[in-house]
Amino acid sequence: MLSIELRMLLAPDLADSLEGLVQHGCISFEVPGDCVPKGRGRAFVQKHGKAAGRVMVHTPKATRSFEAKVRSYFCEAIPDLPDWRPSPLRCSLSVLSIIREPKSTPKWAREQSAYRWRGKKPDVDNLAKSVADALNGVAWQDDAQIVAWHGFKMEGPRAETRVLIQYFADTERRS
Repeated sequence: MLSIELRMLLAPDLADSLEGLVQHGCISFEVPGDCVPKGRGRAFVQKHGKAAGRVMVHTPKATRSFEAKVRSYFCEAIPDLPDWRPSPLRCSLSVLSIIREPKSTPKWAREQSAYRWRGKKPDVDNLAKSVADALNGVAWQDDAQIVAWHGFKMEGPRAETRVLIQYFADTERRS
């Protein structure tokens, strides 16, 4: 059953179609440190070797290392599931990126609230995309299985990324 708040945010026909999904399980974990937004791949033509003449795409090192860190913390979150395989189920992904507040933040602002919404760069979709791509082949088979995506970014006393994955199974039988 969908919450009243979620039903109010969705169009009526969309809310009705989501009613056919039942939560099958969830996994949550935290990744300490700065969240790295998805970097733009750099295309180049391979000049030597077997792939000579092919166009290749290089993912920035910072993005690759952050994605490896996310995979590592995901695997730590499921230690009791030794036979884990990427799920074929549809899922929702919620990502909260907490960006360390600048040292120039006034004391009165820090005392007012430990966490504040952040309306500056980096873009929230690029932050969540780096988490989604990191979990391809680990939490799910392909990120096309993500049916709902929630991204949030805030400033806080320390940098971290909080991730919640909810898996859904159909309640209807398909013929």
